[in-house]
Amino acid sequence: MLFRFKQALNDGKLFLEYQPVYASATGNIVGVEALLRWRDARFGNVCPETFIALAVANDLIESVSLFVLKKAVSEMAAWVKQHALYLSVNILPADLASTRFRSKLLALLEQYELPPAAIMLEIVEAEYQDLIALRQNVDAFRKLGFRIALDDFGKGCSNFERLLGVPVSDLKIDKCLTDTLLSSGRNLGGIIDCLYQLPMRLVFEGIENQQQAALVEERYPSSSMQGWYFSRALPMERIAMQM
Repeated sequence: MLFRFKQALNDGKLFLEYQPVYASATGNIVGVEALLRWRDARFGNVCPETFIALAVANDLIESVSLFVLKKAVSEMAAWVKQHALYLSVNILPADLASTRFRSKLLALLEQYELPPAAIMLEIVEAEYQDLIALRQNVDAFRKLGFRIALDDFGKGCSNFERLLGVPVSDLKIDKCLTDTLLSSGRNLGGIIDCLYQLPMRLVFEGIENQQQAALVEERYPSSSMQGWYFSRALPMERIAMQM
């Protein structure tokens, strides 16, 4: 599988789908998240968790991150500028520490005349180990104007001490927390209420029904939402039709 994945990466055979993000208060699309896909002749549609783990284990993840950035920006730059959206891509903490990643990203934005504020870099919350280095790297990218999100909050090793130590602009609430909003009562609501008071934007992932959407809209009106209730991840052409 590794050989076929490397071949697909080198030949540009990987592709992207985009899931829109909606403002809770208005229902308008405010951003799109780029999601990497791999459809192989032998293995079929390979789960992203599988091929990303393969990339990490074989020192390919920076090349994968740069592939996603280049493809996402080239496909969506015009729509991002026309509709004042942000484009979100998933990265690992190691990407923020890479001078190659930083220089390639800045050159890409200059090529397509996009400001750093149009890009959200999502860090998987359970992945980072060196908190001091992560804090410094996040701060450096924030000073350049990028939005930095902590992804999957609540899925893994979430705690407030680690969260408050990283100066992110956005916090993405994992589906596992979103799913319990209606049933958990005040305990979970109190936790999210505290998060809502912090100087960062909340994005609720995994919204799958009208009840969840209505609750988030009522209690956290300045947040954003994404999930199958609104839209699954779609090819660029179909996303463009929703603008």
